[in-house]
Formats: sequence, C-alpha cells, structure tokens
Amino acid sequence: MEEASPSPFDEPPVTELITTELSGSPSPVSGFVTPEVQGRQKSPMPQVFGILAVIISVLGVLMSLLGLLAIPTELDLAERMEQNTTLFIVWAYLEPIIGIIVSVIFGYAGVELYNYKKRAIFIG
Repeated sequence: MEEASPSPFDEPPVTELITTELSGSPSPVSGFVTPEVQGRQKSPMPQVFGILAVIISVLGVLMSLLGLLAIPTELDLAERMEQNTTLFIVWAYLEPIIGIIVSVIFGYAGVELYNYKKRAIFIG
C-alpha cells in the first residue's frame, strides 16, 4: 500500500506574528462613529395657544352657566314686553346649553393642541 501524501490540513501553517504597539489612549469604540442626529425642536407656540384655548373655554362655560341662571329673568322681561313666544322660550333654554357644548369641545381642542396633536386643528 502506498502511503498517503501529507494533507495540507494536518498541520497549521507556521507564520511569525508581528506585534505592533500603538501609542495613545485606547478608544472603546473602533471604526466609524455616526454623528448624533438631533431632530427639530418643537415650537412652544402650540402649547401657548392650547393654554389660551382652555382658558377661553372655561370662561365660555362660566358665561353659559350664568346664562342658564338668567333664564327666569329673561323670560320675565320678555313677558313684560309682550314678546313671550314659544320660539323665544325654546331659544332661551337652548342657547346656554349649546354654548356649554361648544365651549367644552373648544377646551378639548385646546388640550389636544397643548399635547401637539394634529387632530386639534380639525376639532377647534
């Protein structure tokens, strides 16, 4: 039998390793360092307008509540002037209620605007 020729995989190649020493302080991050990306800073104006919208809506709710309290006086005045129609009575009760609903919706839009929500534009 013939002997098998030695395989190149039997013995690892022998090479001399050259060690090089670098001067300076070692860096924990090697290679390319990506620059820090900063996004656009949000404007504070939506928050300011949101706070103003909430303040205006609170005032609107208070004025509408005062309008509800003034209904008996308003109806007495209309009766003395002989203008006490059914439409006037219905409108005297309906107007403050509509004012409260609109003010609450406007206040909600102000809160959404304060939180930088885009839907506040469509609500308000």
